[in-house]
Amino acid sequence: MMDDLTEEEMAFVSELQNPDTNKSIDHYKWDEEIQRELAALILNDKYFLTQSVGLIKPMYFTNQCHQLVCKIAFSYFEKYKFLPSKNIVLNEIKTQIKDKDDDIKSFYIGELNSIYQYYLPGVETREYYVDKIANFARSMAIKNAMAKSIEELKLAPEEDETYLKIETYLKDAFNVNRNFDTGLDYFKTYEERYERMKEKKETGDYFVTGFKSIDEAFAGGGLARGEIGSVVGLPGTGKSIFLVNAAVANMHRGKKILYISLELSSDKCSERFDAQLANPNPYGSESTGINTKNLYENKDVVFDSLKEYVQDKDDQKILVVKQFPGGQMGMAELRAYYAQLTMTGFQPDLVLLDYLGEMKDYPGMATWESRPKIVRDLRGFAVEQNIGILTAMQVDGKSRENIRMGGVIDDDNLAEAKGQNRPLDALWSINQLQEEKECCLARIFVIKHRDGKSRFTIHIEYDYSTLKMREISENKYKQIFAKYKNEKTETVAEHTSKMEQVEKIMSLKSKKNKDSDLINAFSSDVGYSDVEDAPEDM
Repeated sequence: MMDDLTEEEMAFVSELQNPDTNKSIDHYKWDEEIQRELAALILNDKYFLTQSVGLIKPMYFTNQCHQLVCKIAFSYFEKYKFLPSKNIVLNEIKTQIKDKDDDIKSFYIGELNSIYQYYLPGVETREYYVDKIANFARSMAIKNAMAKSIEELKLAPEEDETYLKIETYLKDAFNVNRNFDTGLDYFKTYEERYERMKEKKETGDYFVTGFKSIDEAFAGGGLARGEIGSVVGLPGTGKSIFLVNAAVANMHRGKKILYISLELSSDKCSERFDAQLANPNPYGSESTGINTKNLYENKDVVFDSLKEYVQDKDDQKILVVKQFPGGQMGMAELRAYYAQLTMTGFQPDLVLLDYLGEMKDYPGMATWESRPKIVRDLRGFAVEQNIGILTAMQVDGKSRENIRMGGVIDDDNLAEAKGQNRPLDALWSINQLQEEKECCLARIFVIKHRDGKSRFTIHIEYDYSTLKMREISENKYKQIFAKYKNEKTETVAEHTSKMEQVEKIMSLKSKKNKDSDLINAFSSDVGYSDVEDAPEDM
């Protein structure tokens, strides 16, 4: 019968069905029947209502009556922690629409009765729609975010603040269904929890630093997905080396790596990976002799090493190296690039960011305020994408004195903003005296492990030719350091002895000693054939 109606008549009938419809509103495309059933559950099922609070917003509903009904139910529940009765809802509706036309009042009351008739009690019905509401909420949130974004672009299309707002709108919308979590039912889920624990241990689904003592100090074997760790240290102490080493260690474990550099070019970063993969053990007799200085001369060996590394892997896209100019990448640029990268089919497990200090501050924020927010947002990004993140940070001027006095860099030594350390799940510092640098040694202090043992030191050895570092025992560290100091002492002693002898010759010269044979004989002992060959000064 409806098919016999003209377009004009259909429009009139549509208005009768919902005379309060604002025609300027771009309605969402979710089926109104589904929305009515959701509204019915919100009014009648306390458990379902608790699932909906904070997830569904009244504005998500197409029908204005459904919007009002849900608003009343949410407000009443928030205040009294009970479902509102039908009479309470009816009275609230009458109060809210008292100034509207009679036909609209009739529609609202009729629609309320219809909503209650749509309620079908039963666990099965409820569970079905519990699964539905997250998708419903996300769909509506995205639609709403897009509408708000368009409005922001119309108002201020050239302002950086506009794009920051749009990023926030869309991020929040896409995270709606991820936030739909009422918490862990402790006593109901212990078997599931231990199954997840088993799976994590068997699959090794965590991220390592490459230093055994540090990785074993984590309760779960390493940094988990959704977590962020950082290494700190003075310039030139090996923060970038730490990150490259961690990247290689995780590649060996089958993880896909995204390495972002805000300092070095992609080619220069890649050369560091070349040297490590072509010379995996540069410390002993197994060394291939390849280093960052002779890569081109040994390119055939390097090529063979890289081909061999991926030849047995089904997916050979394991590592992506990307350079951003310093100060030109903020969170918005990172998100945009990451989205583009994943569209190519590359889904990283671990992102390494070298380094945080070169990231762009948020518009209108001072560095001390922006940096902690960047770290928080990076961690949030790790949670959203289910990845791990490792980065590096600079330290303040007091750090050098701390190390010189026998101390270590700690969490109160972060430069630019003290609050950067709070969102971190792991924080390590590289501590190196000039003497340690000269004999290729350093100490790493574990400042913080949110999930594991903290506040201890490991000893490391560098191979600067391949930009590699490895953990060594404290005894070996002491042996290397003692040998270096002994050799240095012997060199100094030899030099001092030589100078003393030269001074004696000069003394003989100044006195114009006539016994030239004696002088020449003495001079010969310290390397001069004749007293006249001795230097005139020190």
